[in-house]
Amino acid sequence: MNTRTFSIKKIPHYLRVVWHRILRPWWWKLFRKKHVRARLAADFPARVQPLFFNSKEHSLQKSLLCALLSDTEIHHQAKEAREHRFAFFSNELRAHGEQIDWQKDYASGARWDSSKAASELDFVQSVNGSDVKYVWDVNRCQWFLWLGMAYVLEKEEHTTKNAKEVLCSENVQAFMRDVESWQAANPLGMGINWAMPMEVAIRATNWIVAASFFYEAHEGTKEFWQGFMRSLWQHGEFLSYNLEFVRNNANHFMSNAMGLVVLGAFFMQQDDTTLKNIGNTWFRCGKRFMEREIMRQFYSDGINYEKSTSYHRFVVEMCTIAFAAAERVREPFEIVYYQQLTQSFSYIFTYSRADSSAPRFGDTDNGRVLRYTPFEDYNNHLKNLDFECIFFGNTLVPKQNKVRSPFSTHFPHGNYVVWRNETTHFMADIGDYGMNGWGGHGHNDCLSFELWAQGESILIDSGTGCYTSNTELRNALRSTKAHNTVMLEKAEQTEYAGLWRIKRDELAPALLEYTASEQGLTLCAEHSGYFSRFGVKHRRTWKLESNAEQGKLCINDEFIPGEQHQRQELKRYSGEVNLILSDECECEQISPSKILCRFQTISCTISNSAGLQMERCPISLFYGDVRQGWRIFAPCSTDTASETVIEWER
Repeated sequence: MNTRTFSIKKIPHYLRVVWHRILRPWWWKLFRKKHVRARLAADFPARVQPLFFNSKEHSLQKSLLCALLSDTEIHHQAKEAREHRFAFFSNELRAHGEQIDWQKDYASGARWDSSKAASELDFVQSVNGSDVKYVWDVNRCQWFLWLGMAYVLEKEEHTTKNAKEVLCSENVQAFMRDVESWQAANPLGMGINWAMPMEVAIRATNWIVAASFFYEAHEGTKEFWQGFMRSLWQHGEFLSYNLEFVRNNANHFMSNAMGLVVLGAFFMQQDDTTLKNIGNTWFRCGKRFMEREIMRQFYSDGINYEKSTSYHRFVVEMCTIAFAAAERVREPFEIVYYQQLTQSFSYIFTYSRADSSAPRFGDTDNGRVLRYTPFEDYNNHLKNLDFECIFFGNTLVPKQNKVRSPFSTHFPHGNYVVWRNETTHFMADIGDYGMNGWGGHGHNDCLSFELWAQGESILIDSGTGCYTSNTELRNALRSTKAHNTVMLEKAEQTEYAGLWRIKRDELAPALLEYTASEQGLTLCAEHSGYFSRFGVKHRRTWKLESNAEQGKLCINDEFIPGEQHQRQELKRYSGEVNLILSDECECEQISPSKILCRFQTISCTISNSAGLQMERCPISLFYGDVRQGWRIFAPCSTDTASETVIEWER
């Protein structure tokens, strides 16, 4: 769907864009920021009231936590956090030193200028090959949660021993040290950590969750908590004047709404009347925004309109945290929004495989508001729901259970089809690019699919290795060629207009046939992405059969001329049928038309009578990861059909 034509109905939205992106930031820069920066910490109360939970609930949390992590694991990850050893965008811990440099990208060593106003920094452009996301992920302060989890165990152990001495915790001291260090290095509005309102919202949320652990800690001084409250007030003031309101709002604006709800609810809990009133204003503003965006950014079948499984999970987390904050102040969202959130959870349960892994459609930057473990399995969205159930309650987050959704599901608005049994999982994208023709975090993957069988990812999405640090790689990994679909004349299904934009969405996908049983699936769909340039629609038919020991997938690709064209009148165009495999398989050409792929537990053959070739290609399993996978491809043309057969067995 292309929404770029002007409509008088859009005028109110455009006026809101002008108000939130031009007028309020202008007022903040010229007048409000100076006042907010000048207010002293002594003006704030020294006692903090928690938001999400209190000390009476810590015993329950401790017992629930131990079902997911052992005491040893919790204490170990807190120790690593105290020593500032983190694994952001990496499989290995990286030392950040005794004193964190909050403006430094520890992967590249590059540093952002902390003496410049945030508005003067161009974070879209790479600085000496660095990636600003590496800086921002550290500044989200997500390890405060790990310190808090360990502190809960300490308090329980201390109480059990009936110790009379006051508990002095290294975890509390580390939390206080890092908060004060961040405050000293990041004055309001200065440096890269104030350049993105989304990051302000996520950081504030992590601080507020941490306060629910530490608010009664003996080590917390009056001066510390006054400074803590002042910093959170500054976060709220900044956020309320610098919202990321754009033509098509997405996860950034949703994070802003979440931040206002959480900050507002937090200050509504405090004893100070002035702060209560400010918090009430932020809360109602954020709640109103979130209600509007939930209905805009999620299709009625529960799928986020950015068309990315990773970002779907990210935005659902934002909504979950905001809903929990609203319940804490007895101002819950209305039932219609709970129903939409429930639909979104159902989509996560449906696309998750038997081993809890998730297909990687669209951008996979693995964003999280809260991180519960240092070495998080980015591709396991169910594990995070288990942790959220502990902290926010199963009235919001459905408990994971053994009840699986039907063997086949079609999401008619997001336009994904999922078929699965206990050993096989197939998911196809037959939808638009995303964000109502704007682009965002979708990929050129119409009629692409992922195939998982016997615990192995046979055919995968290429993922997302980076955004701004390497724009060539960014574009390569979201290209048509990097997905399990057909590319004609080396042309993209949709043309790019920037790192997160497309020129227009002309895909107009259509589902033509959908028949499913417990034994398999027949699916036929087409798109018109190449029609204006080449005069044909790409039509693809999948026929899947699978049982406990083996399976077969036949893919037929053909090109259908428009009604005004006769096939003999059209010029012949060439293309390639692409198949992407991970680095975990060994590929061997056993004939010109057949390739053998060996995985750890199964072997697979791919055949196409037109001939097959293979080459190494970049893939990414999570943001920051780039490795060499396999691209297997077969020639195709607009005047003949192409059939690819994939067979696997133990």
